[in-house]
Amino acid sequence: MFAAFNLFDPGQSTDATNVCAFRSATGGSTTCTLRSTSFTQGTAPIVTFVWTVQYTYGTVKVISASSDSPNLAFTDSCGVANAGATDDGALNPLDVTLTVTDSLGNTATAKSGAGNQPKLFVQLFNCDK
Repeated sequence: MFAAFNLFDPGQSTDATNVCAFRSATGGSTTCTLRSTSFTQGTAPIVTFVWTVQYTYGTVKVISASSDSPNLAFTDSCGVANAGATDDGALNPLDVTLTVTDSLGNTATAKSGAGNQPKLFVQLFNCDK
């Protein structure tokens, strides 16, 4: 079994990226999407996707999800007061771990910045920039 994923910033591009920009008009928000590209080599399908996402934006944000869906979306806003947003978009590390489990109980894990997975970032913009 092989675990892997891509990051998408639908507000900026339809292609996979290593940066999701929290960039919008005042009052708006940005949704970042993680999509598993994991697969098995046998006939046992992947039945569980466990995601852990962590980044710092003022405080440490942690998102944990377990489901049968290969996708995870998370949303945040531009210009959070005193949280490090800048006009040119400060880059903060985005740590993502995905563990997949097949119907036989076999598991595989992928982590951003390890193996073939690129380092990922959130980009913190002030609103209207």
